Amino acid sequence: MLFDAVVPVHKSNIKTLEHCIKGIKTNAVNIRNVYYISDEIYSENAIWCSESIFPFSYKEIRSITYGKASIWVYQQLLKLYSPIVIPNISPNVLIVDSDTIFYKKVNFFDKSLPLYNISKDLNLYKSEFFCQALIHINKLIPQIEKKHPELFFNDRKDYDLSCNRFLSKLNYHSQSDIDKARNIKSAVCSHMIFQRSVIEHLFEVVKRNDNSNDDFYKIFLRKYLNLSFVSEYNLYFYFLITYYSNKYKIRMLKYNISSNFKPHIDMMRLKYDYCSYHSHIANDSFFSKIINKITLS
Repeated sequence: MLFDAVVPVHKSNIKTLEHCIKGIKTNAVNIRNVYYISDEIYSENAIWCSESIFPFSYKEIRSITYGKASIWVYQQLLKLYSPIVIPNISPNVLIVDSDTIFYKKVNFFDKSLPLYNISKDLNLYKSEFFCQALIHINKLIPQIEKKHPELFFNDRKDYDLSCNRFLSKLNYHSQSDIDKARNIKSAVCSHMIFQRSVIEHLFEVVKRNDNSNDDFYKIFLRKYLNLSFVSEYNLYFYFLITYYSNKYKIRMLKYNISSNFKPHIDMMRLKYDYCSYHSHIANDSFFSKIINKITLS
């Protein structure tokens, strides 16, 4: 199945953008178009989508949240709205963080079913990010907890048991994927297939639950006000498995998160399907710049 990719970009991530675009074009099987969202043109190697076409601005979300919302929260909303707002985009959209580079061929569909990776993060009961984002999700769509109560059980005692109860409900691509999924609950792993029909349904459910005429993004931000973190990836994934329980499969990928931006090494090693470089400015030597440019040729 053909699909498009969308990469939200902030000026702080320009350094990884060309590598991200190349990785998608080279390794995402059946990719059609690659778009990037930003406030200005940063690349000629993908289709630029201006932030101005979205029904909100960074200035507005800062105003709604009394200055609390960061660029990170703003980009989450850009991702969620992309399959609806970008003209002529596919109804199936691969969202990719701009600091993420694919190094191996990856299938994102099994015939018509989208494939999802899940995070390797363990012991998330200790994670303020995970727990706060869950509270936000529950405020938006409490129906998820009714279907998957084990997701919201985040005490240390019996945590692994609750993880495995959750994992046992999911649909897997193969037996090896079942074997790899252990003691995890999160789908935050730097990319995800978003489908327009699912996004539209998600927005509809949130608005119905809120019993208001507000746009989705305003409800999303209002429910965030007394929290520290939100997660667009977990919001989408938990909604998907709650309302579309037979419309996806779990396909585990091998990935790495690093603070050292070294695509020239990771590309040659071929150890990972993809890598995310969250603090890539750590390796900014003249030599690294030259080598990293070579990997784009």
